[in-house]
Amino acid sequence: MAAWARGSTNWWSPHPVELDPMYARYRSRLSRANLARYLATQPALDARVFAGGAGACLSFRNTNIGTYPMHAGYTPESQECRSCLLQDTAHALKWNGFSGVLVYWLACFAAAGWPIARSVPGGRRRAFGLVGLALIGCTVVQYTTAVYGEGDEVTKHLSPALFAAALAPVWLVAGAFQQRRARPVVVAPRRASSLLWRTTASLR
Repeated sequence: MAAWARGSTNWWSPHPVELDPMYARYRSRLSRANLARYLATQPALDARVFAGGAGACLSFRNTNIGTYPMHAGYTPESQECRSCLLQDTAHALKWNGFSGVLVYWLACFAAAGWPIARSVPGGRRRAFGLVGLALIGCTVVQYTTAVYGEGDEVTKHLSPALFAAALAPVWLVAGAFQQRRARPVVVAPRRASSLLWRTTASLR
């Protein structure tokens, strides 16, 4: 099981674990609980698996499955492109690997935290910041669960994370253009009573 875990294979690999002659013997032991206990004792492997998900995430979609039927007249494994801008951007950033993904996450968290900390409750700037924070938070959660919990279709299940990550800066930029709401002025009780006395005296 340890050798299989280190092998980083999946169903689409040239030699998947499921076709290993010894797989039937150890299949009952390959439970999520056993794998979780094993990974808990292998921090280096945990980090490698987590960082390795960046390649699948920035791939955007599987390249070994085509969109069209076999006799549709297209080149085998041809794919229809409906989100070309996002797909091309993800492919262009693929050379950065996990370091680029991590920097992007941290930048979005910082950009979302700034309007939340600097705006008043109920303001639009804070609302946009909270939405951006929720989007990038969903991205990290989806990335983590897909990388550690999905062994066959990691790329497909990372697409929602990529869409959420793409929407986060849109909300954050839109929030930056919202008019800043002034903080309410709180008047001290003694000063308020003095101001009331002066106003009353001037009206006499």
